[in-house]
Amino acid sequence: MLYASGKIGVLGRWPTSRLVAFFGRISYSLFLIHFPVLVFVAAIWMQHDWTSPEAAMAGLIVAGALSVCAATLFYRFVEEPSMRVSRRFA
Repeated sequence: MLYASGKIGVLGRWPTSRLVAFFGRISYSLFLIHFPVLVFVAAIWMQHDWTSPEAAMAGLIVAGALSVCAATLFYRFVEEPSMRVSRRFA
């Protein structure tokens, strides 16, 4: 699919959505941070005995929102500065 979309020129125009572009920029940070955040939220939920299906769904939503916030901060204060520093040595 990637090969075919590259051949017909779709990849050159994609992403046009600012939201998709934002998630594309922070995707590596999100990959690194989502599991620790999920474990942290799960530990809090278990400590408070919020184990109903509704509470579990709320925990997933909270963990998702916190993961995106943490990944944005990680990208802004760790990834971007390290990319600037690495360009100096290249």
